[in-house]
Amino acid sequence: MRIAGVILAAGSSRRFGEANKLLADLDGKPILSHVLEKAIRLPLQNVIVVINPDDAATAALCDGAGLMTAKNERAAEGIGTSIAAGMELVRYEPAVMIILGDMPFIKGRTLEALLTATSNVPDRAIVAPYCNGRRGNPVIFRRAWFAALTALGGDKGASALVAANKEYLIPVAVDDPGVLADIDAPSDIRALAANRPGG
Repeated sequence: MRIAGVILAAGSSRRFGEANKLLADLDGKPILSHVLEKAIRLPLQNVIVVINPDDAATAALCDGAGLMTAKNERAAEGIGTSIAAGMELVRYEPAVMIILGDMPFIKGRTLEALLTATSNVPDRAIVAPYCNGRRGNPVIFRRAWFAALTALGGDKGASALVAANKEYLIPVAVDDPGVLADIDAPSDIRALAANRPGG
């Protein structure tokens, strides 16, 4: 299936401090680079990175990786606007994988398992990873949800959409704590890197 990828990288990093957390170092390269590299290795039809229009450093990082960017002029309003901005560039693919830019520890094989699980699902399916009984990220939405994703706004992301439509949810059990491990503060980098929940 020709699945698109939308990577969310326009957040304000409020809890991280003054610096952009996605550009913080992890194993000698920016956190976002780990996410971009994993996305590039996937058989995705198209990968779009949503960035803040004032973030030249992240734009340069995406350009160096050869990835298309979508500038979210409303990034300060919340994650919903970033999903909507990315979806504006998703055109013909039958499904989209929404990827968070601050989750570098997800295993590549987990991402591949999600893509495989999407190959034979109903048109309104929502495919999500579950680790130890907890739903994680990224999440794949079939085309039937594209209009709803494009209409998102404010600080309400796709989680609310999933929660309101659980009857369409297809869980994929994974042994990968990386699907639950996002980075909010500098201490998270040290703690998660030490425990290596993914790779």
